[in-house]
Amino acid sequence: MHIRKIKTAGFTLIELMIAVAIVGILAAVAIAQYQDYTIRAQVSEGIQLTGAVKAQIGELYAQTGDLAAIMVDGGSGIPYDFKATGKYSQVWTIQNQAIEVIFNQPATNKKLSGSTAQLLLKPVEMPDGTLQWLCGPGLNMEKQFLPTSCQDAIL
Repeated sequence: MHIRKIKTAGFTLIELMIAVAIVGILAAVAIAQYQDYTIRAQVSEGIQLTGAVKAQIGELYAQTGDLAAIMVDGGSGIPYDFKATGKYSQVWTIQNQAIEVIFNQPATNKKLSGSTAQLLLKPVEMPDGTLQWLCGPGLNMEKQFLPTSCQDAIL
């Protein structure tokens, strides 16, 4: 009698289980990173919405040279009830000497809207007479969701 060894082709069950586990781990990490990426994109929309208010404040500052009077809540020609609304955020004109952006729209990620996260942009007078804008987190805003250009401590 002659016993022949049959060579099998394919993967063993343990090899398939290891491959599925590796794919599962990679998918879990990728999904978390993608959620953070989409939240950062939503925060960026809020920063872009502030452009009109920043321009208005810059114009008033160029005319008057008095930033303190401009940045009073609802002061110096900037309507207190000004609102710019986007898909994910709303800009409230001036709160606590800064432009306030809140993330409370229906399409906003729950990590932002669930705690009504805030983003603040605050003008600072420079010695040469220009304005520099500080951008940083307000209430309930995690720094990991902010762009790198928006990491200033404002509160």
